[in-house]
Amino acid sequence: MPDSSKLETIPEEDLYYFNIGEHTRIHRYLGAHNLGSGVRFAVWAPNAMEVAVVGSFNDWNIHAHAMERRGGTGVWERIIPGLDHGIFYKFAVRRADGTWSFKTDPFARFIQNEQDRTPMLIEDYYEFKHPKPGDRDKFSRPLNIFEVHPLSWRFRDGRPLSYIELIDELVPYVKYMEYTHVELMGIMEHPYVPSWGYQVIGFYAPTSRMGTPAEFKQLVDAFHKEGIGVIMDTVLVHFPKDDTGLAGYDGDHLFECPIPERKVTAWNTFYFDFGRSEVRSFLISNLFYWIEEYYIDGFRFDAAGHFHYYEFETDEKHRWFIQRYGNCHNPEGFRFMQTMNYAVKKEHPEVLLIAEDSTIASGVTKPVEDGGHGFDYKWDLGCTSHMMKYFRAPYTKRSDRYGDLTYPMLYHHTENFLLPLCHDEVVHMKRTMVNKTEDLSDFEKFANLRLMYLFQFGMPHKKLLFMGQEFGQMNEWNEEQPLPWDSLWDHKHKTMQWYVKRLNEVYRYIPAMHEGDNIENGFEWIECLDYRQNILAFIRFNRDYSQLMVYLLNFSRECFNDFRLGVPFRGKYHKVIDTDAREFGGNGHNWIADYYTEDVPAFHHSFSINTNLLPLHGQLFTSIELIR
Repeated sequence: MPDSSKLETIPEEDLYYFNIGEHTRIHRYLGAHNLGSGVRFAVWAPNAMEVAVVGSFNDWNIHAHAMERRGGTGVWERIIPGLDHGIFYKFAVRRADGTWSFKTDPFARFIQNEQDRTPMLIEDYYEFKHPKPGDRDKFSRPLNIFEVHPLSWRFRDGRPLSYIELIDELVPYVKYMEYTHVELMGIMEHPYVPSWGYQVIGFYAPTSRMGTPAEFKQLVDAFHKEGIGVIMDTVLVHFPKDDTGLAGYDGDHLFECPIPERKVTAWNTFYFDFGRSEVRSFLISNLFYWIEEYYIDGFRFDAAGHFHYYEFETDEKHRWFIQRYGNCHNPEGFRFMQTMNYAVKKEHPEVLLIAEDSTIASGVTKPVEDGGHGFDYKWDLGCTSHMMKYFRAPYTKRSDRYGDLTYPMLYHHTENFLLPLCHDEVVHMKRTMVNKTEDLSDFEKFANLRLMYLFQFGMPHKKLLFMGQEFGQMNEWNEEQPLPWDSLWDHKHKTMQWYVKRLNEVYRYIPAMHEGDNIENGFEWIECLDYRQNILAFIRFNRDYSQLMVYLLNFSRECFNDFRLGVPFRGKYHKVIDTDAREFGGNGHNWIADYYTEDVPAFHHSFSINTNLLPLHGQLFTSIELIR
């Protein structure tokens, strides 16, 4: 049976499903497609009076290649024989007022960003050589994500690395650091680098700043070769007011919400019109495009809370909206979100769907069939916020903020959570991770950072860390500058990088570090009330409770010799991580590795081990030989 997408004209059936919002692969038909004997151009512009294809092949003449309407579908189509890859093109749209505007193809696969954002029909075929990392168990497996903004990760000759150069630089680095996944920011084409890639004009185009679509596919394939999953940072809630993009595409509200008070986001961008069938087809097809043509393993949905909840530029607009409508719920967006997640999981259940949802909505990771939103994981921004409140507080105020470390465990069972230490936490005067607590010496800051990361890895969440924080970047992230790689010549930074690598290894290969994230009683407090001395202790179990990890953390500057730590079982415990070890930049004062329990009660347990607890010091123990 021939591929219908290669037929000269678009089948009526596909236009029908596009119009009713149920087409999941409309990118195979709309846009520009090389048919071999010529190129088929198709665009959705129902309010346009005329549409023409203009480009390098006709001197951008609006009268040379007029397009024809496909009945009442709103789609315009034109086949131009003899054209091939390598042409530049746009759609010339005549609006109701008689004016013409040149618009970028919403389905363009390559956009010359620095050349008036002009699409180019380019050969994007690439035969993948390596399968996706295979593991259908999304919840008990380790999930440790390295968040990267490729345009600022590393420079060469004053420019960001290309996709091909990232194969040689970024892929081996992520593998060396033992991350399971990489999350790539700013991949979809965007006109403004300081937007971090969150104001998209090319939803189907990898940014041309680093190379071609085929080269980006090679990068994804290279990650897969090393067993590393690729998660794409995506934003399907809103788009910028850029004239060459989706805004006012055919002279009227097309992709954007038509209701004035529901149209503009808090970022002064436009909300998508989730109630419009064709927009739903456009957005859902976008996910299938990246999954099936780029082998993307998952998506992190930026501002996912906006799918179901409106936010506004000012408090005044928010209050007015509440007074008029009674709440800020977005019912069309909620239904779209459920439809989107259900469609992806039905055909690609292996793909990770991660929501950055800062609202207090429940059911974010509950299946759509049960009335939930349908995501796999929710960023626990509440836990991140409480952590940052604790670590940003002056050291002398830590006892007052002790509850910020324990509070998130009151609700951790309500969703499948991922705990992010992300890009948002190292910008806008929030200080980098190593500088969160200002009134500490340099040595103490790095000890404090090692303790922070050990606490993060102890929480029953999946993990994420933003680039540069693995070696203790001192200055806040600048999206237009490379990371300060020269700092790795400094012993403090190099040993911090080694510490994070070692922590990632332990997390990845010891089941009790990750298997119990989503099971009942997979986490148990030993000590969570000692706010005066700022000590925490807790236990993590693996799935069948046959193995446990014991965390002991001292967030104070005090030293506690002969500290007795209660444990649930008699036997031998081996210290896996000591944040004060010399190899991690510490003093190495507590070098004992193996501990045997004594029948001395401590912290509501009948058995205990005895250890020295140093200032700003954390220890991680694993059970070796237990007597139950």
